[in-house]
Amino acid sequence: MSIEPQSMDEIRKLIREHGLGLDSESKARSLLIEGLDNIKGRIEYNNKLKEAGNVSLDVDQMGGWVHSLVRDALGGKIDSAKQVITWEIKGRKIEYNPYSGSLEYAS
Repeated sequence: MSIEPQSMDEIRKLIREHGLGLDSESKARSLLIEGLDNIKGRIEYNNKLKEAGNVSLDVDQMGGWVHSLVRDALGGKIDSAKQVITWEIKGRKIEYNPYSGSLEYAS
């Protein structure tokens, strides 16, 4: 069963239900932050590889389990570069920043 929130309120509810909010001390939240930090580290490593003229990696396809966690729990996707979770609802993009707790329409 895939999760497809249809509003910002539904997204807020899913974030609360799965303990992924800023004020949560759940295991799921610590795994989410750990996964995002791993992605950030891979992006930084990849940038160093590019600067050195070595192979560059597709970091958007890395991080496996954290992408699955976000998809299965929230119905969203990770924007690796921006370190946010995104949804496309009714033609508008919504972003959740798990570091700041902000949930808003992308500009």
